[in-house]
Amino acid sequence: MAALGLLRLWHPAVVFPALAAWTLFLLRGWRRPAAGERAAASAWTAFDRVLAALLALLAGFNLFAALMPEISHDALSTHLALPQLFWSRGGMAPTPLHAGAGGPMLAEMLYGLALPLGGEQLAHLVHWSFGATAAGMAFCLGRRLGGPRAGLLSALAFYSTPAVGILSWTSSTELGWALFQSAASAAVALAFTDRSRRSAWLRASGLFTGLAMATGYLAWPFLGVVLVVIAWRLSLEESLGGRDKANILGGVALIALAAAAVWPLRNAWFYGAPLFPLRSDRLVTDLAGWEGLRLSRLWTELVLPGSGADALGFLFALGAPLLAFVPWRVPAAHILLGFLGLGSSAWLACGGQARTFLPALLPAAVLYALAAERLPALVRRSLYVLLAAAACGSLLTSAAWFGRLEGLRVVLGQESVESYLSRPHPSYERPYHPAALFVRRSLPKTARILIVGDDRGYGLERDFAASPPSAGDPLVRYLKLGGPAGDLGDRLRAEGFTHLLINRAGLKAAAPLRLDPAESRRYHALQRSLKSVFEWEDDPLPGEAQSWCAVAAIEPPRPTSARPTPPARR
Repeated sequence: MAALGLLRLWHPAVVFPALAAWTLFLLRGWRRPAAGERAAASAWTAFDRVLAALLALLAGFNLFAALMPEISHDALSTHLALPQLFWSRGGMAPTPLHAGAGGPMLAEMLYGLALPLGGEQLAHLVHWSFGATAAGMAFCLGRRLGGPRAGLLSALAFYSTPAVGILSWTSSTELGWALFQSAASAAVALAFTDRSRRSAWLRASGLFTGLAMATGYLAWPFLGVVLVVIAWRLSLEESLGGRDKANILGGVALIALAAAAVWPLRNAWFYGAPLFPLRSDRLVTDLAGWEGLRLSRLWTELVLPGSGADALGFLFALGAPLLAFVPWRVPAAHILLGFLGLGSSAWLACGGQARTFLPALLPAAVLYALAAERLPALVRRSLYVLLAAAACGSLLTSAAWFGRLEGLRVVLGQESVESYLSRPHPSYERPYHPAALFVRRSLPKTARILIVGDDRGYGLERDFAASPPSAGDPLVRYLKLGGPAGDLGDRLRAEGFTHLLINRAGLKAAAPLRLDPAESRRYHALQRSLKSVFEWEDDPLPGEAQSWCAVAAIEPPRPTSARPTPPARR
């Protein structure tokens, strides 16, 4: 998709035949489960089937919740908005005014495939599949290292995390790079377990690391984690010389960098720098005086289940004592512990946002499962019961968050999508959907929209430009470019803009507008170039802020005697 986008070939007649051919090529490696694998599945005990039923229940609930309309701010401004914009342009093009313009976009390319076929719900299912696939990977690794029961425990420990379930309902990226980082961790563990295929597993670890890096900037430091863990394990092997070890590490690094290279190259081609915009990426995060290391913050962000997509629940914090019972004679256990420790350190260094801790969940889940299998029978059965209870508690936590999002009525069709998106929800403050719906239904396909007071552009299905809040409102940036007072409307028209979409609530939430006299004259002159074509405001409940959005056409300026139509009331 990235290659077709750079060639400006995002057209259904090109994209989907190419996808079909690639799928047929991949199906050549498909195989049915071996007889031994089928026999192992049929030998499950009654409790194993209970664990499998809980997994199926969690997956089914998350699949149901994924049918909600998209309300995640990041998805509406970047993860879905940019692929939809690329479809309108026929491929990728420079988008310097957009949020996330220079970020890696592997997940967005997959969402780009989904949008023409099933819209945002199909894109949700793509992200849901990342979490479900990671749970399947935890099952396979746990079974490989500790048997069928350990596999089920590993999968349930990972997938019952509330954050995994709640993120499965959105078109986000966290589960994408968590899946690839988990796969890289598992590949390194297997490389030192299955020595006959070590080279293949190490190459796979480099590939998965590169795919994680191609999904988000926060995954880039993970390359260093992988190399440190591999170097540590290689240092214990005296049969390899220093040059051989360096070649192995260099090969893994080169594969990872090659897999991620398309995005820095895209940035260099479009923007003249491999990292763009450097000031808004999060490769290096301000630690705010090591605020993330405070134990009170650790407990709040990591454990408490009331924070939605950042809720990791109690299982991993309270299960840490199980690490003392891990069978350390298994080389893979040391490797998984290394990934768990380094992954936790990376989470703290990234500011403590709990969703960045997701890649450490799979190593922890497998280690806990291996430890549980070594405990005395009575203690082990008690842990099984506690794990099942924790899974049920996580399901209830997710269901409570689903209720807070008011998703049930809209998923069941008892409330229209338009009505749902015209009301604020958590992560969806200051609705803009009524204006987006007007643009989609009433403006020509050739319209180009400058969004003011917002950076969410998904649903317009038109070319648009918006800026993230950290970059400042785009209209203010145009006001500060200088020129005569009446030139701003001409400047916007010359750049192809036909309309403004204004979100007054977003303007009020931003910093107060401070303009010098010349900028103020340009601002008032612009109002004579605007013709209001749509305005919407809600009727909020007592104590709630009023939402207001509008669309204005950019026309040649009217005479100064005409009464101006303001673009927004501040």
